[in-house]
Amino acid sequence: MSKPRRRHLRLELAKNVRDVGGYHTLDGRVTRWRTLLRGGNLAGLTEADGVRLAEYGLRTVIDLWRDDEVAAAPCALAGTVRYVRVPFGDISLAPAGSVAEVYRLALELRQECLRIVLAELTAPGALPALVQCTAGKDRTGIAIALALGCVGVPDDTVVADFRRGGYAPEPMRELLVCLAERYGGISAYLKRVGFARDRQATLRLALTQPARIPST
Repeated sequence: MSKPRRRHLRLELAKNVRDVGGYHTLDGRVTRWRTLLRGGNLAGLTEADGVRLAEYGLRTVIDLWRDDEVAAAPCALAGTVRYVRVPFGDISLAPAGSVAEVYRLALELRQECLRIVLAELTAPGALPALVQCTAGKDRTGIAIALALGCVGVPDDTVVADFRRGGYAPEPMRELLVCLAERYGGISAYLKRVGFARDRQATLRLALTQPARIPST
């Protein structure tokens, strides 16, 4: 029996970098390993960290940091891989609100950013890709939730993936409820923001593969 794959990458100075492969979808497929990663600050990578990511096959980093964040701590991989800036802005959109409310507002106010992130994942030769922000939680969490939901990963699995970063699941669960109730689901939301159904299908093929049928 094969050993289970390690989801978190063993890096010395990078937070919460992990693979989102191996998640089963509602239509009998599974997300590909070594294809989409999520993580936090990549400014302080060691040389060994860079080698590890290169060995993993990383081709693209999608950086959600604001301009001032990048200026203070530039991504260590910016000169070695395809580096895409998609400034998400300040996630604290509702200072007096809950984290869940901030996430819901992000769906409304950061639509173009979220569309670009998913579009970049479908660019020729983009994968494997890593989406990153400060802790790999809020900005990255919203983008990865949309990517996983787009390819058919169930809500409970999306929430479980969020929890693997050590975070309480309530904001992510409420985000998914908002997507269902306010927008008619993730596919409808993505179509609304300009990520059309054909692009969604392209992302699905890029990030998933048929699940293996156990031998009898």
